[in-house]
Amino acid sequence: MKSKGEKGKSKPVSFIFFYVLLPVLFALILAVVVLQLIGFNVVGKVTGQLQKVAVVRHILGEPPIPLPVPQQVANLTVQLKSKTSQVKTLTIELHKAQTELAKTKKTLQSIQVNLKKTQSALVKAQQFKTQMTKQAAVYSSMSSTQAAQILSKLPFNTQVQTLQAMTSSEQAAILSQMNVNLAAKLLKAGA
Repeated sequence: MKSKGEKGKSKPVSFIFFYVLLPVLFALILAVVVLQLIGFNVVGKVTGQLQKVAVVRHILGEPPIPLPVPQQVANLTVQLKSKTSQVKTLTIELHKAQTELAKTKKTLQSIQVNLKKTQSALVKAQQFKTQMTKQAAVYSSMSSTQAAQILSKLPFNTQVQTLQAMTSSEQAAILSQMNVNLAAKLLKAGA
């Protein structure tokens, strides 16, 4: 059983509900029904006003209310400016990359041309060295006097290169048989 103190606390709540809230709610429902019957679309207007609230639209599962056309145009204009700026930035970066690529291609082509020239010069130098080695072998098989006479009649560069292809003892034997001034020039040139 409830004590007297507990009855006193629940009485004001029930009093408010039964004597204030319930009659106001009933009167409100009655007024809406009467206004609907008279021809006022109270339910439609209340529903329309409630649907303007984003939370109610979300609860009902309806999409958000679209923005007015001028505001949509303004938003799209801002987005367009942003995208245009991004495109300009990317275009500048692309141009820089293309310029760098063109420079790299030119450098690569230059290196390839130099490489071909160097390879060609190397092949010629190897062929010339082989030729000088064969020629030196011929002069080495002769007597040093004969080799000195023949070498003296060749161009100076050929004399130097032929002597460079020989061993130092072969060089000494041939140079001793040459004119002293010519022998000195050949030794100075690296023979």
